Amino acid sequence: MDVDVKSRVDSLIRQILTPLTPETLYSQQASLPLFAEAAPDEFLRILEDDLHSSEPQIFTLLKVVGSGVTASCPRAGLLWALECLAWRPEWLSRVSTVLAQLATRELDDNWANTPTESLLSIFRCWIPQTAGDLQYRTATLQLLARNYPVPAWQICRDQFSPGMRTGNYNYRPRWRNDASGAGGAVNNSERHGFAVIALELALAWPNHDAETLGDMLERFQGMPPEHQAKLWNVIEDWATRQDDDRAKAQLRERLRTTEFAPREGAQAIDEATAARIRHADELLVASDVVMRHHWLFAEEWLRESPLERSDEAWDWEEHRRVLRDQRAKALAEIWQDRGWEGVDSLVAGGGDAWLIGRTLAGTGIDGNEIASMIAKWLGLNGSPLNVRRDLFLAGLLHEIPSETRLNTVDALLPDLGNDDAIRFLKLCPFDRDTWRLVEGHGTEFEEKYWKGVQPPFGLDDDDINEAVDHLLSHNRPRAAFRCTHRSLDPLETSRLTKMLQDIVGKTDESEGTYPLEAHQVAEAFDSLQGRPGIGEDEMARLEYKYVRVLYQTTYGVPNLQRHIAKTPALFAQLIAIMYERTGGGDDPPEWTVVESDDRAAAAGTARIVLGELKRIPGTTRTGQVDRVQLRMWITDVRTLCHEGDRTAAGDQHIGTLLSYSPMGKDGVWPCESVRDVFEEVRSPDIAMGMKTGRYNAGGVRVWRQEAKEEQGLSERYRSWAGQLSSHPFLARTLEELAAWYERDVSREELDSRLRRRFLDR
Repeated sequence: MDVDVKSRVDSLIRQILTPLTPETLYSQQASLPLFAEAAPDEFLRILEDDLHSSEPQIFTLLKVVGSGVTASCPRAGLLWALECLAWRPEWLSRVSTVLAQLATRELDDNWANTPTESLLSIFRCWIPQTAGDLQYRTATLQLLARNYPVPAWQICRDQFSPGMRTGNYNYRPRWRNDASGAGGAVNNSERHGFAVIALELALAWPNHDAETLGDMLERFQGMPPEHQAKLWNVIEDWATRQDDDRAKAQLRERLRTTEFAPREGAQAIDEATAARIRHADELLVASDVVMRHHWLFAEEWLRESPLERSDEAWDWEEHRRVLRDQRAKALAEIWQDRGWEGVDSLVAGGGDAWLIGRTLAGTGIDGNEIASMIAKWLGLNGSPLNVRRDLFLAGLLHEIPSETRLNTVDALLPDLGNDDAIRFLKLCPFDRDTWRLVEGHGTEFEEKYWKGVQPPFGLDDDDINEAVDHLLSHNRPRAAFRCTHRSLDPLETSRLTKMLQDIVGKTDESEGTYPLEAHQVAEAFDSLQGRPGIGEDEMARLEYKYVRVLYQTTYGVPNLQRHIAKTPALFAQLIAIMYERTGGGDDPPEWTVVESDDRAAAAGTARIVLGELKRIPGTTRTGQVDRVQLRMWITDVRTLCHEGDRTAAGDQHIGTLLSYSPMGKDGVWPCESVRDVFEEVRSPDIAMGMKTGRYNAGGVRVWRQEAKEEQGLSERYRSWAGQLSSHPFLARTLEELAAWYERDVSREELDSRLRRRFLDR
């Protein structure tokens, strides 16, 4: 009896996948490539039927996906299934049509698996991921251009993009031979043939716009000369028929920023191309004066034009000067033609509103006109353009002469309500002239101004102390810190200290307001270091509050280290914060250093502080360690930790600190004072802390064959142990540390032998 295997497999796949629901798709996503290969025609029919339904379910797989370590891409299985089928020429048009329909959904995530990328790979002229020949691919591309112009355009422009390009290999069938012999690089004739077909299709595009023509301009260098000439004809014809000034301005900007010649050797654009560029530029000039000049204010620094770039004698500074003159001339023209309405239209159209304001100020505009415009715009409180208009006004007010600004302010303020007056003064320069005006309007007015003003990033030295006083009095220490960025030294010591204290204490600002960079905080502490009027204890307290920032910098916590080295109780407090009592239970009131809700954060801070400690207690200014002081410090710490039921933890951290001991005068480690105290105390936990600290000080190790470095360390510690017969407990500790390194050596040697044995097989 004959069995129709194909029909049975088709029926099975349809049973599995229909009805096509989100649950079905998500549960079967990994198996979709296998289903497609098992029943290609049936699989495509299921997808095509779904896409033609009123509510296609397949789009549930095409959602934005996160990029975390555990994230997965549910659409990958579907795309692999379609890529698998695209290898067979007979299915190419159907697969491409499905992918084109899927590509209508934009996917703004970091995954490379998208319908558009699958299409681009299939049609990539130099390494097509299909067995379909040039005729098949051409016919399919023309089909897509008629029915799905957006993905078809992306395919076309990809074929003649200049420069180096990369591409991925698509999913290949596991059992069928559809991809056999296909998928590799094709010969130059075939590559060039498809690229020319795509280019001619793009040039003949039925509905060109500024976007498509701009795309072709940017790929100008990838076109043969005869097609470059055709492109200029298309652009000139489009520009002649175009009535939309915005579209013409958009394409003109693409023309201005396009590379028409390689930069190497400053090669000039040939004269024929330069002439076509100039002619196209003239045709694309907008009739509307605002739209014509909008490009000049897109951003502070504008790229030079292609004709400028082709000039070997081109000068950056000259370009800057020309740009400045062009902007001033453009704004003067807009002002003369359309007045404030034209300026407002320019501001509303995007670009750098602050730059527009600054430029207008330099055109010598009359102060009365400025006052009239400001009064009008301040009254438009409900406008969505308020932010852009405010930026424009701020740029204008910062650039006009101070006398003109003060006259404008004097003329406006009496007629403004409090809210508009405050908004206006916030836009004025952040300086003493503005602050004097604020002071004349009462306490409530001052409060609103200082609570809402956004200070600049850095301030003149003469104004820093007054600005910081005002901001600190209104609980804005982070804003005050922003003002001092460029000049900390002129800031008086008590103000700088209070500012740093308030940032981590008394403030109405959230942590996200004016975020503090670690290097800025370190600069503030560097500025405070050694100043009269602030002692080591106060510096140590400040360093403790900022330790999470400072430990990342070269500044570190020097005062805190010295303070702890002289204060055993503080070291014991850190142990109490970081560790629970060994026997459980609660600490007495005098040991409750932090509230339970803050314990996790406090423990993290204590861990950082203890990890930063490298100064041996009793260290003198000459770098010697005083034995008596060290012994007293350790005794006090151990007593306090014993009373707090944290003896073992305290001893281990004492040992870690002792691991930073300097060398002795006899060339043996540790130094004489540390040896004597260590031997006298004879604590196994201190010994463990010292061994661990010393071992970890080497950092992360990269194991090498024979582990020569570890062998050398082992020999060194054994040598020192042999010279410390007068300190048997310390000698034993060093012998144990040497054994740790020998263990590493033995393990590495064993691993090396096993690797060699495996490789020899």
